[in-house]
Amino acid sequence: MPNSAGLSLRILGGFSFIRDGMHCDLAYEKGRALLAYLALESERLHSRSALASLFWPHLDREAALTNLRQVLHNLRQVINLP
Repeated sequence: MPNSAGLSLRILGGFSFIRDGMHCDLAYEKGRALLAYLALESERLHSRSALASLFWPHLDREAALTNLRQVLHNLRQVINLP
């Protein structure tokens, strides 16, 4: 899914995330899943609590939110968002 910011995401036939022509590696497998989910579900807002429950249903709320925070931090670094 290309856009004006120089981002491209491919999720079929293998995962690939490209920013400004460079392949980007995400530190977490869940980061790939979260990025794909948010890209596909971009028409609506998602609460952190709902995302944590969706991606870490087996963990208690605080542990799931901690994991989400770590994954979001990595995504921001890779995408280079403030």
